[in-house]
Amino acid sequence: MADEASRIFPNGIDAYRQAAIDATLNRLFDATVERAQSRIDWYDKKGSERARVSKRLRWWALMLFSAGTIAPILLTFVTKLSTAYQERSFVEVSKFPWTELGFVFLALAGALIVFDQFFGASSSWLRFRQTQVRLEAMREEFRYAWISLMARSGGVLGVTVNPDDFVKLAHEFSTKVQAIAEEETKAWADEYRAALDRFDQNPDLKVKLNKQGEGAAATGGAEKREAGAAALGSTTEAASDDKKPTTVTVRLAIDLTNVEDGSLAVSLDNQPILDASDGYAEVPLEIGVPHLFTARARDKTGKLLTGELPITPRAEDEHAPLSLTLAPSTANN
Repeated sequence: MADEASRIFPNGIDAYRQAAIDATLNRLFDATVERAQSRIDWYDKKGSERARVSKRLRWWALMLFSAGTIAPILLTFVTKLSTAYQERSFVEVSKFPWTELGFVFLALAGALIVFDQFFGASSSWLRFRQTQVRLEAMREEFRYAWISLMARSGGVLGVTVNPDDFVKLAHEFSTKVQAIAEEETKAWADEYRAALDRFDQNPDLKVKLNKQGEGAAATGGAEKREAGAAALGSTTEAASDDKKPTTVTVRLAIDLTNVEDGSLAVSLDNQPILDASDGYAEVPLEIGVPHLFTARARDKTGKLLTGELPITPRAEDEHAPLSLTLAPSTANN
């Protein structure tokens, strides 16, 4: 439709001669409305697409949340039936991991909501519809303003209304349409940037190398960062706009496969890092200064495991992921 608007737009100088001015103004009106209509149609199409995605995500999230909530209740109900009637079928059903299945359903429901929030399906749907309605209202306002100019001219240009008045009206309307499109695009960019920041800063979404079955969520990540900073006696001050940062925060992950529970001890520059027993820690480091991470643990058979990771951080290492691998110590030999 935008191509159609460009095709009928009166560009030639001949179109603005006195004999052709009436037809030219009609083409200008059609081209201006056509260009606005193409924007409206785009937002209508995209709004319908996002509406379908949003409704499906929310519907499945609701179903999974309901199933996850019902699963442990169902387990209690079946357990009581198996106890009361001692039926083999009830006993077998009660052995099914209903509670664990409920947790899986709840996790999937939460993942769908996070997916919706991150990619903005629901918010884009609402934003597109609002923009569409605004453009439709502006289109009708432009039409009636154009009709008002024609009524004032009485069919004779140059007396009370000049052709330039029509051109100015079309130009102002087209500028407003473009401004609304730019405003909507900026709102999308700000929303997506904020979603990225929330995702990167959320401690529950940070992956760590941990023992199988414990999951990848770093529960209590904020408390670990505070405890680690206190143990190291370090503070990270927010850099002002005209100052470069002097410290960066790095994310350390340690593979705890085959590691005995509670045996891990992690240090930075010979200073212990508190609450790093789950293999994950976030600590501030001074830029340009050599640092050394060390870790000690016992495997399932009691053998000593050790590991070291030297690093001299740079300014661009903010939130950099670091991996430290434990290996059998030579002291075992």
